[in-house]
Amino acid sequence: MRAHDRLIDVSRTAPGSSSGIIRRAQVHDQTHLFEQYQIDLEIEARHTLWGQPGKLKLLGFLSHGRMGRYSNATALALQTGMPADIAAVRSAHTRGGVSLNLEQPLTAGLGVFVKAGWSQGAFEAFEFTDLLD
Repeated sequence: MRAHDRLIDVSRTAPGSSSGIIRRAQVHDQTHLFEQYQIDLEIEARHTLWGQPGKLKLLGFLSHGRMGRYSNATALALQTGMPADIAAVRSAHTRGGVSLNLEQPLTAGLGVFVKAGWSQGAFEAFEFTDLLD
């Protein structure tokens, strides 16, 4: 979380899962509590494979706030002949995504880590680490 984000609620809904609402502020003086926010849900399953403990995590997020659509910024640039400016086309949107994370030791000194994710790429992200959080 960035210094001006505010964690509203985090709860452990069941063993191995958690959820939370994070207020996202792209400007420091933003005062409307739910103008920009992100809802996160994470589910974790632990297992044993080949005698080694591992875990599988599923993360889902839904971000809401003022973000630009890349196609709108490109269209505006083509109309005006100016460079694309994502800030010029920002409006309220909701953007979702999911990621899947597998951590599996194979031996005491060797392991495998795999991460895959998807998000709505048409909109700018609040941060580039949404899928990596």
